[in-house]
Amino acid sequence: MSITQTLEDYKTLIESLPSKPKVDLFSGTVADKTLKNITLDGGRPSVLLACGGGPIVSKGPKLVCDAVFGAFIICRSDQDTKGVSRAAMDLGIEISNALAVHRGNPKINPNLPQIVSFEELLSGFESANNNHSAWQLAWTHWIYFG
Repeated sequence: MSITQTLEDYKTLIESLPSKPKVDLFSGTVADKTLKNITLDGGRPSVLLACGGGPIVSKGPKLVCDAVFGAFIICRSDQDTKGVSRAAMDLGIEISNALAVHRGNPKINPNLPQIVSFEELLSGFESANNNHSAWQLAWTHWIYFG
């Protein structure tokens, strides 16, 4: 339940950002075939939010999961570029700034999230099937169990 609650909290946090992205919970990997099934709303970014679990650590009498989260940020490539989506990159920075100060629920989140990476997964220039740019923002966050 605590991982689910943290995932839902992240969904609410990202949906409330000024760019107002569309956020869906997601399980799986992002590839060209995944993007074919996503309908984008003009220049509005779409975020697929996922949790991949992580190692369980004993911290005193409580168990803690060092959970890995990912936001797959997808937007149409800009017409004046070769596959770049400025909106997707800008949203990655916007989410990063929000995560830097978002502890979450202090009863289940004993620390701040730690950003691990921000990288492009797919470029609209490289794919013949669509003009989507997809970026991945990954972070870890400790979550108390129980």
